[in-house]
Amino acid sequence: MIRVLVVDDSPVFKTLMMKCLSADPLLEVAGIASNGKEAIMLNEKLNPDVITMDVNMPVLNGLDATKIIMEKKPVPIIIVSSEFDPKNVNDTFKALEAGAVAVAEKPHSFGSEAFEISSAKLRQTIRLMSEIKVVRRSAASGLNLEGFSPITRAVPAQDEKDYQIVAIGASTGGPVVIEKVLASIKESFYIPIVIVQHIVPAFAQGFVDWLRSTTRYTVKFAEDHEVPRPRHCYIAPPDKHLVFSRDGNFAFSSGEAVNNSVPSVSVFFNSVASVYGRKAIGILLSGMGKDGAAELKEIKDAGGLTIAQNKASCVVYGMPAEAVNIGAASLILAPDDISNYLNLIKLRGKG
Repeated sequence: MIRVLVVDDSPVFKTLMMKCLSADPLLEVAGIASNGKEAIMLNEKLNPDVITMDVNMPVLNGLDATKIIMEKKPVPIIIVSSEFDPKNVNDTFKALEAGAVAVAEKPHSFGSEAFEISSAKLRQTIRLMSEIKVVRRSAASGLNLEGFSPITRAVPAQDEKDYQIVAIGASTGGPVVIEKVLASIKESFYIPIVIVQHIVPAFAQGFVDWLRSTTRYTVKFAEDHEVPRPRHCYIAPPDKHLVFSRDGNFAFSSGEAVNNSVPSVSVFFNSVASVYGRKAIGILLSGMGKDGAAELKEIKDAGGLTIAQNKASCVVYGMPAEAVNIGAASLILAPDDISNYLNLIKLRGKG
């Protein structure tokens, strides 16, 4: 049985959550809190397996409650919020920085198909996140106090490289790592960065806005027929596969889910390997499953540089683990090491 602490100030949502969770015999409501202060106390008292946390609440909001819980008594926290308030969305990503493991959309419109779909997704997220081993966070840095490897000292060859694209794939645990890597890349590393991040569609725009506000990059959704530009970061829009045309422009496919995902990292990396080959850098970050692992090897086999996030720094060591197991990764690095390595690459031309 997975014991869930529900944290929300809305009586309506509490009722909806009870209905949502009662549909799964493996889930049990351990307790209900109406604000962040109550959540902290009940976490100490009830020892839940998972917390679902609203963002905007009286007394103490979800962001501050997440920070305190992850500093004092860590537990997997899922931010369950609405996309309607831009501030809520921004605070949602700040909560991920503080240690929350996932984002989910609030179930709504009880009795409708939309309620059934959102409830099923939330239940699945709770089941998956209950298996994650979280670690205590530092109040000063917001980083894990354990589990990170030292800098690997991996240094690229000093000859000039003709890389033209950086392709990043990520799922659970990815947003914070992506932000950290982008924020640490120097101005001299100018080639376009393109990202497929598994995320709830309602929060996709918030993800773009958050990266835009915390990094030096021009961050935007990729558009059909668009040419990737230097010093830009492109995010795959939700609900369609992102690929490249033969001339290197963005294109979209409305095909079925691959590895249960749309957009799929596998579809994306396959296109990167075909179009860019040795001129590509492929990076696979934290996430469940194996999306993108085999296709990261395609990039490597085509002569490109491939990097997998290391186990110690992953929220979920699934996708990178599969890549490592099949020999798809040229390098296995922690987030700081990834940006450090990219900064040391000598690129041909001025960008």
